[in-house]
Amino acid sequence: MFFACSDNAFFVCVDLVRFAKEYFEKAAENKEAGGHYNLGVMYLKGIGVKKDVKIACNYFIIAANAGQPKAFYQLAKMFHTGVGLKKNLPMATSLYKLVAERGPWNSLSRWALESYLKGEIGKAFLLYSRMAELGYEVAQSNAAWILDKYGEASMCMGELGLCTDAERHQRAHSLWWQASEQGNEHAALLIGDAYYYGRVCSFYPNNIFMLNGPLGQVDPQHFCVLYKYLINALICYYK
Repeated sequence: MFFACSDNAFFVCVDLVRFAKEYFEKAAENKEAGGHYNLGVMYLKGIGVKKDVKIACNYFIIAANAGQPKAFYQLAKMFHTGVGLKKNLPMATSLYKLVAERGPWNSLSRWALESYLKGEIGKAFLLYSRMAELGYEVAQSNAAWILDKYGEASMCMGELGLCTDAERHQRAHSLWWQASEQGNEHAALLIGDAYYYGRVCSFYPNNIFMLNGPLGQVDPQHFCVLYKYLINALICYYK
């Protein structure tokens, strides 16, 4: 939303802003997220109203709760800069991530799900893998799950054709790790299990390999860090 007026058209512009505000308020009364969002923009920038960041923030929160992506972005900027909300970089990062994951490539997610429901496992895996490369956490965990559950049917490609069991386990473990790094508690639990039962023999920066081996190969530091992360996440969730 943007308003620009020349000096000669000042009064016309004022009327347009007033009418816009009235319609946005009506939309908000009907619980339209766009109405709340645009009112937030008007108060944030002082368009036709006295600038008030707190009121703008409240409108953005209502719009975000209704699923308006632009509202998430505005809140992310507020957490990022500390304007209107207490500065909170982790929260800003989470909101920026949420906005990014709702971008145009989200259509790939629907395509992947449709393929899976049709029994086209290899196609679904390929689509989820592509999204996983873009950093989409849900796709990372879904691709890893398909590898673990369907094995050869996933059509995972290795160095010499279809993935061997070792290559498939390596790929799945790497995907689970990426998902855990983005806050996926289930993925963190699986990574912790891999260390606990001695199925990991190397770590970053060379990715992660899941191989059968004695518990003595496990690095206790990695095991403790992963389980500590999971426990803290569960404590926060159930508070």
